[in-house]
Amino acid sequence: MRRRIMALVTMWLLVTALGVPVAPAQISSEPEAPDVQRVAGSDRIGTAVALSRVTFDSASTVVLVRADAFPDALTAGPRAAEVGGPVLLTDGRTLRDDVRSELERLGAQTVLVLGGEEAVSDSVLEDLGSEVSHSRIAGEDRYETSAAVAAELPEADGVVVATGEDFPDALAAGPMAALLGWPLLITEQDALPAATRAVLDERQPTEVLLVGGESAVGASVADDLAAVAPVRRIAGSNRYATAAAVQSAAMERGADPTVLTVATGRDFPDALAVGPAVAARGGSLLLVDGADLREPLEVALRIRSQVAEERTTTVQVLGGTAAVTDDVEWQIPTITTGSELPGGGFTLFPRNRMVAFYGNHSTAGLGVLGEQPTDAAYDRLLDQAEPYEAGTRQVLPTFELIVSVATAAAGPDGDYSAPSTPEQIQPWLDAARRNGAYLVLDLQSGRTDFLTEARRYEEFLRQPDVGLALDPEWRLDPGETPTGNVGEVDAAEVNAVAEYLSGLVREERLPQKLLVVHQFQIRMVENRDAIINPPELAVTFHMDGQGRQAVKLDTYRFISDDTGRWANGFKLFYDEDPDLFTPAEVLALDPVPDFISYQ
Repeated sequence: MRRRIMALVTMWLLVTALGVPVAPAQISSEPEAPDVQRVAGSDRIGTAVALSRVTFDSASTVVLVRADAFPDALTAGPRAAEVGGPVLLTDGRTLRDDVRSELERLGAQTVLVLGGEEAVSDSVLEDLGSEVSHSRIAGEDRYETSAAVAAELPEADGVVVATGEDFPDALAAGPMAALLGWPLLITEQDALPAATRAVLDERQPTEVLLVGGESAVGASVADDLAAVAPVRRIAGSNRYATAAAVQSAAMERGADPTVLTVATGRDFPDALAVGPAVAARGGSLLLVDGADLREPLEVALRIRSQVAEERTTTVQVLGGTAAVTDDVEWQIPTITTGSELPGGGFTLFPRNRMVAFYGNHSTAGLGVLGEQPTDAAYDRLLDQAEPYEAGTRQVLPTFELIVSVATAAAGPDGDYSAPSTPEQIQPWLDAARRNGAYLVLDLQSGRTDFLTEARRYEEFLRQPDVGLALDPEWRLDPGETPTGNVGEVDAAEVNAVAEYLSGLVREERLPQKLLVVHQFQIRMVENRDAIINPPELAVTFHMDGQGRQAVKLDTYRFISDDTGRWANGFKLFYDEDPDLFTPAEVLALDPVPDFISYQ
């Protein structure tokens, strides 16, 4: 386990030492963040219209598909690309005014309708009017419809095959098929449909690109395809990783690197229309998790590589903010030109489990961190962290350094807290970076509000590997002293800090930043439910109580969150906990802590 942690650290250190961000490949020069352009309508039908408007000045032929069902529409892209027109969406019973207006703007003379009358009714065709001719491309089922579309395409060297039982792989494959001018055929998981087999027998392709893993298209189908032509399977660990692999394959086959289109992979309507649009521009498509573009990491790194190596200058975001978050405006610059976390990636949890030593730089009396020099502290921390390397999470060793220390005396400014100087903090940041660790600055701010105290350390908080911890135990009201008082903080004060840190993350293009709130009594954090958890931060409530296991378990139950709204922390005291939890016991907690510290 220790070797695995060290391997991750060594990789991060090597790239950091070279002065470039962690990425799949070396970067010859610093790339510029691409221009982000959103193409969206009021809904899925409107988005398809908007995409047509920005892509096509005119089109004599348009493909029309049903907006709320994917089976017939999955294979529309290559046909629309072949006739040089867009894919527009419609509901099943009427043609909307905005679609009719777009047909008029394009000067469309022919509409190809994919699917039978159950998919797109004759009333829609009647709404087209007498000036527009129309024809159906349809079969008895989705596989026959796919075959019927393929029959209308000219001869080509290859075909693209994906499952017809779900939409993500075929959506990802559609733009590449359209770009190549190849049919996109669909199949069942464990059997090649007769209609699909007939197309293959007739076309006799020299190459088959099979999109999706064996859970989508099984080995028996791959064998059947291999009997026709050599098969190249393009797959990833999930729909997004598969889409990233498909986009990479499109780049290998001549896609224009300057424009990259992204669309949500959570639903299908926006991406149904993208195939011919991408083909018309010669670009490529990535399916993304519309809630956060920093995950999955394979996709974020694919976008990063695209900008760094291929010099992509424009990222076209397809769909409204309900489909792809408006956070894309800062997330794209972050993942393309910003720094990664130690160990790689742009988000802390659930990719990492952070294991920390807590203490102060000048004394051993405040925690284990100060009991030895910086590098020795890391070596000791690594030994303690090793048992936590379990499952799919990697351990991120962490120093939690108390930089503002509560004091018995009021001090020069009367706030009962002694701040650290940059010269006292920097050696710990240097040691963290030498070893691929993360640094957290802990505030015991006394009578000073947390935001004012945090700003004191802004030069460090602007760094990609530095987080912040708030310790309400030592946050005092006017007239209070640390002796005999347990402090408290209101949600408004925590939110002010969260908004400040979020601004730094966006401004500096930083990876997600840790914000820890220590707590061992309910009263210590007032109005806790009102505390925000912006995507720029990993807000973590840290159970800070000491004592016997039964007491700590009770405290953890009322402080921890099992809804996923916040991350959870658990603190252990080498000296004050009489029956110290073992790592195995900590990992058995429910919920399992994301952040574990030792004092």
